[in-house]
Amino acid sequence: MGASGFGQSRLKSRFLLFGIVFLLLSPVAFVAARSFVTLTDPSPAVGRAQVVTQGISALPGTEYVMRVVRRTAPALGDAKVGRRVLGFALATDEPILITDVEGDGTYKDLARLAPGEAYMTLNGQRQIRASLSGKPTQYLSIEFVPPDRGSDIGTGELLFVSNTITAPAGQRDVDLVRNVLAQQDIAKVPDTGGQIMVLATDGAIDILPKRTRGLRLESGQSAVFNAEEIEIRPSETSAYGIPTNQLGALTNMLQTDNPVAGYVVVVIGPEVPKTGEPTPTPTIPAATATSNTPSVTPSPAQQSTGSIGVSGRLCNPGVTIESISDVNCPVVPNGYDLSLTGATLNRSLADASQVDSSWYWSDLPLGTYALTATSYPGRTTDYFIPGSAAVGRSSASGYTVTLDQGSPDIILPVYFLQGRPQPTTSTATFTIQACQQGLVNCASPSQYNVDPQPYLVGENGQTLTAADAQRSGDAYIWTLPAGTWSFYQQGWQSYYYVDGATIDGGKPYVFTTDGSTATSHQVQDEIIVIQ
Repeated sequence: MGASGFGQSRLKSRFLLFGIVFLLLSPVAFVAARSFVTLTDPSPAVGRAQVVTQGISALPGTEYVMRVVRRTAPALGDAKVGRRVLGFALATDEPILITDVEGDGTYKDLARLAPGEAYMTLNGQRQIRASLSGKPTQYLSIEFVPPDRGSDIGTGELLFVSNTITAPAGQRDVDLVRNVLAQQDIAKVPDTGGQIMVLATDGAIDILPKRTRGLRLESGQSAVFNAEEIEIRPSETSAYGIPTNQLGALTNMLQTDNPVAGYVVVVIGPEVPKTGEPTPTPTIPAATATSNTPSVTPSPAQQSTGSIGVSGRLCNPGVTIESISDVNCPVVPNGYDLSLTGATLNRSLADASQVDSSWYWSDLPLGTYALTATSYPGRTTDYFIPGSAAVGRSSASGYTVTLDQGSPDIILPVYFLQGRPQPTTSTATFTIQACQQGLVNCASPSQYNVDPQPYLVGENGQTLTAADAQRSGDAYIWTLPAGTWSFYQQGWQSYYYVDGATIDGGKPYVFTTDGSTATSHQVQDEIIVIQ
């Protein structure tokens, strides 16, 4: 059990949530207060809590994370079609309109969400989310995505992402439960047989588990608990309440019961059989099984097609395969192309669907495919896809990706490597003359017995003398990398002129080079000739 925080400045929506509790239920039995989860279990909402929306869906892949993203719904008419991931849209500031785009391109308006209302969207659905106030408005999106896409949120603001969670098999009952607490309220979250993840987004909440140590969560902190029943209470730091204009999006109870805390709960419930298929039989825990009660495990459904997803990452110059990380290889959503071929199939990213910053080819027959980068972003010199049981070969020979019954859906990062930048240089030429007062009768300094002894000092302290320059008459030519440099004359202590500008005695003339463009400067040392 641990807690981690993030800045409160990120939580500026007018109506903020006070906690997000994620209850994860395993598809098999648990030896606990509740032995296993069944389709006949009551609603996950306990006490005054309410289920505000629900649906049925499989979780993404074999592992996934849950994240909370603050997103913006443009004004109606300006909102664009986007392919959504599995999750809930929760209106917080102003009403938003949810519109699905059908396969034939027609629009189907589904729901108007007033502040505090939510809607569940299935993975891959093409959807428009628009503000009904005539101007853009923010809303919260609770999303289920594969682990390697946890921070791949496109234009949203990431508020929280969980650790990796093992996905239960089959399609699941998914509920969104809402509750608010007055100062003396005690809310219960039952032991559902899975982990419990609590995220406090505003205010202070006391978490009181039945078996482990309690924890107080201040705004922006989160914690994970193992399967057990917990209680949630407002902490005493909330004794003076919260202004109702920060809570009004949640429920009318806010205006009547003087609440000081609120939260929503996402519950991943029991497996729901597809229509026409037998009801899955839960496994009886060994601790409660008898000799004449066999253990039954449903067989997973066989898939005939799968999908390949790719997420491009442009690594910083100098990053090698050995030093690749998500920090030094940020996501690049566009500017490259990939070829996916196999049997009679030949596709590019133009044939893929973009979700946030990733691209997906769907409905692929199981088998082995060749995946090759055909155009690169930036100054890429090579690319790299991490190998696995499903991914083989290299960029030189082209990568192979195999979809089978064990791994029908695969998401791959594609790292584009830029190599080390080649240093560039340019020349800086200083031509020095000695002139009489009024800058007349200018000639070579040697004619007036002047030795200017010029030198340069770089911004890193590097010093280049006249011996480091090429000479062409009275011109000194230095070859310099890009940066800021200072020109001095050790043999001339009086004021002088550079390109017509007066420089005080002993002070430098400062200039810059870009490493590619040659510069030229005229230096005039003014002397007094005694007749």
